[in-house]
Order: sequence, then structure tokens, then C-alpha cells
Amino acid sequence: MYYKILYEWIEILIVNILHTALLKKVFDTFLTIRNNKPILPKMIYGGYYVLTAVAYGAFHTSFLYELCNLAGILATVCFYCAAYEKKIWICMIFFCIDTGCWGMISCAGSEEIAMQQSAVQTLLLLVCVIFVCHIFDPKEYQESVLDKRQMFLLIAIPVLSVAAFWMLMYQSAAGFVSVFLCAVIVALNLCVFYLCHILFKNYVQLREQDIYKQQTFAYRNQLAVILESQSRIRSLRHDMKNHVMALQGLAKGKKTEEMTAYLSSMQEFMQNPSEYVYTGNEA
Repeated sequence: MYYKILYEWIEILIVNILHTALLKKVFDTFLTIRNNKPILPKMIYGGYYVLTAVAYGAFHTSFLYELCNLAGILATVCFYCAAYEKKIWICMIFFCIDTGCWGMISCAGSEEIAMQQSAVQTLLLLVCVIFVCHIFDPKEYQESVLDKRQMFLLIAIPVLSVAAFWMLMYQSAAGFVSVFLCAVIVALNLCVFYLCHILFKNYVQLREQDIYKQQTFAYRNQLAVILESQSRIRSLRHDMKNHVMALQGLAKGKKTEEMTAYLSSMQEFMQNPSEYVYTGNEA
């Protein structure tokens, strides 16, 4: 009896290391940590590891354990930078896939699988996480976010999926059909990741196109300003001889006021009214 309990705890501790590492992989792929100090992530995930290990040892795979797991996931994501809708969505997708893997094992009803439930669950979760992390390009889409309405619709998918998993598991619906339904729901949530990849990609492309349009408009306007300035300079050079002669005549006649007015008119001619305000930044 003692050796059995010791074996179970060793299995829990080892499997939970992989489970925590998978959560860190997902969060680091889609989110940015608030603090760059290396000790902070270790403390965060160390706390999550202890919480889930103790909860699993006390409650095993039960509703109470799932609540503790979800609370740990939500607490961990608070240390990352992103819109709260996106953070909730990432948490619920991971929690949904985790619960779905557990649901497939629970609904299988096999004693051999049940004895290694946590290991098999983590193995299935590992396959799902590898699939998810290979869909996104974190360098390009890590800071991307959709509007609130779209994000809430995305959040609703894993939330409803978790409710379906709990109904299948806690209604004693063991059998091939239940396992198949769990697998289908997990697959649908993985497809949601691919759909979001397309949405984020289109969002980034539309934003870049808008920036290019604004740059093109600014360049076109500045080109017009430059051409107008060059035209004024050519015109001034062409008439410079006449201007000099006029100024000499005014100077010989000591007509100071007329000379000042004439110079003011030349200055107004040189100014370009369509030019942008100069900020010191060439771009």
C-alpha cells in the first residue's frame, strides 16, 4: 500500500512537470511576459506546479481538480501582457484541450488506461500543443488582437466545449460514442486556432495596407510640394535680374518703404503654403 501511494505521487510529480511545461510553451508562444527578470517566470510556474500537483493528489481527476487547474491557469496569465479578452481565450482554449484529453480517457472506461490516466492525458495534450504551436508565427502575430465582439465569440467556443465535456464525463456516458464526441470537440477547438491564425494574418495585412496607403498619400503630397517649390525657385531665378534692377532703382531713390514692401512680396512668393509643418523627423 505504501509503495503504491509513493508510486502514484512520483508519477504525479513527473507528469505535472510536463503539464506545466506545456502551459508555459503555449503562453510564451502567444503572449509576452510583463517582467523580463528570469526569476519571475520560475516563481509563477513553480506556484502553478505546486497547486496542480497538490490538487491532483487530493482530488485526482475530478471537478474540484479542474477548478483548481483553471484557477491556476487564470492566475498565471495575469503576469503576461495582452488584451484581457485574448488572455482569457488562450486560457480557455488550453483548459478546454486539457479537459478534452481527460474526457477521452475517462469515457474510454478502460482499466489499463485509467491506471496511467495522467500520463496518457499529458501525452495527448502534448500532441495537441505541438499542433497548436506550429500554426502561429509568434513574431508576427503575438501582439495581434481582434475586436471585443470577435474575441468573445472565440471565448464562447472553448467554454461551451468544456461544458459538453463535463456533461459527458459526469453523466457516466462511457463508450466509443462519448470518446468520439470528445475527440471531435477537441479537433474543433484546434481548428479554431487555425481559423484565428487566418484572421490574425488578414488583420496584419490590412493594417500594413492601410499604413502603405497613408505613406503613399504623404509621399504624393510631399512630391507635389517639392515640385511646386522647384517651380517657384525656377521662376524666381528667371526674374531675378528684373528684381535686382527694381531694388536698385528703389535704393537710388531712397524709397525705403517701397523697397520693404517689394521684399515682403518676394518673401511671400517664396513661401509654400501647402508644405507640412516641420517636426524635425524626416519620415
